[in-house]
Amino acid sequence: MRAPSTGRVLLVCASVIALLVTGGLGGPPPPTMAAASAHVESAWKASVGTGGGNGSATVRAFDTARGSVILSLRRLTPSARYAVVIRRGACGSLGTQVTAVGTFTATRSGALSGTAPLTTAQVAAVRNAAVGTSRVSLVAGTGTGARCGTLVKSLDVTPQIWFGPLPVTTRGWVVDGATDYAALFDKNAPWPQVAGRTHVFIFNEWWLDGYVSTAELRRMIDALKARQIRIAIDWYALQPANGCGVDVNGFGTGADGLLRDLRQIRSLGGTVDYVSINEPFSGGVLWDGPNACHWSVERVAQKVAAQVARVRAEFPGIRFGLIEGYNGPPWIDFVTEWISAYEAAVGERLPFLHLDTDYTAPGCAPARSRHTASAGARGSASTTPRGRPPRPTPSGSPAQARASGRSSSREPDRPTMPSSGCGRTSPITSSRRPARRR
Repeated sequence: MRAPSTGRVLLVCASVIALLVTGGLGGPPPPTMAAASAHVESAWKASVGTGGGNGSATVRAFDTARGSVILSLRRLTPSARYAVVIRRGACGSLGTQVTAVGTFTATRSGALSGTAPLTTAQVAAVRNAAVGTSRVSLVAGTGTGARCGTLVKSLDVTPQIWFGPLPVTTRGWVVDGATDYAALFDKNAPWPQVAGRTHVFIFNEWWLDGYVSTAELRRMIDALKARQIRIAIDWYALQPANGCGVDVNGFGTGADGLLRDLRQIRSLGGTVDYVSINEPFSGGVLWDGPNACHWSVERVAQKVAAQVARVRAEFPGIRFGLIEGYNGPPWIDFVTEWISAYEAAVGERLPFLHLDTDYTAPGCAPARSRHTASAGARGSASTTPRGRPPRPTPSGSPAQARASGRSSSREPDRPTMPSSGCGRTSPITSSRRPARRR
């Protein structure tokens, strides 16, 4: 995969469900807060009280610049009034007040639930207070009866921002990566606003496997934790066989390499939440250059599923998604069939899909919207609005080719790649990978 020198930002609409709360604090929310068109752009959640014993709170910022606070509190003093505010700092070291949410009365059973609106100015104040590594907390009540919860960045937003820049490497392979890659993890790195809106940082597997020291990786993990940014890994799941797949994108050491990296990150206090499987379809099926395998879609799906199962046996909580190249209209149906085969082999719906797109190629950018519409209708990650109906499969797709008996590949049912134009995979996106550590 290729990235510009400033890094690559991937906007991914993951399969998340926005938290819906009915009712309100002292009445229903105003019409501006009930607008169905508003999307949650940023969110923070807090467990209130010791071990969350007093419930939870969620602060949401919408793309309309307004926001809301959702309270679900319990074990409060019955019928007591609580002033709810947001303050700087964590609960153990509270600072000045950021904004007041309002004053509310607990029920006779000591519960306090509902939704309160935030104005544009209040949302801006929370964003500014929570920038970079700074913390903010929600406090209900005063004095000894106060209950506090430190707000933590939530993934219940659409779209999410996944940031995956490439570092510059010097061991036999030069990437046009970010020369200031390491500086991203400095304590006062000058990207606090962007970091505050970044949800996931992507490490590349080949870089973890031989290009970064243990001390430097620990520093990076600590910096991401301080900024409340989750970790993902770009993974090469396929393994070369009988010469095919050597130095082809999508191929690597399979589960062996990923398990080694996951164990190392765990030993350094980090957690990997997502794994993006890097272009197994493009590399195993479509690639027609040196060391091409020309496997069928089903065969690649089975091989990937076997590697995923090995990793899941030790790390069951990781969510696996796909990365695939997208260089034009022919990919729409190829990737749609590939997703179906992958889901059947793995036994679950695809939680997210990253499109690795060459926007500079003629005709690629307009066609991309057609692909994301198809992926979105399947429930995968995309930038298309939810609820759009599935796109019909046109003639000329792999499925149609099978029905008519047409196939020009070495292995039956393998779709072929265009020889030129937007639909052609370039060597940059399909074969340029560094040699692994021996």
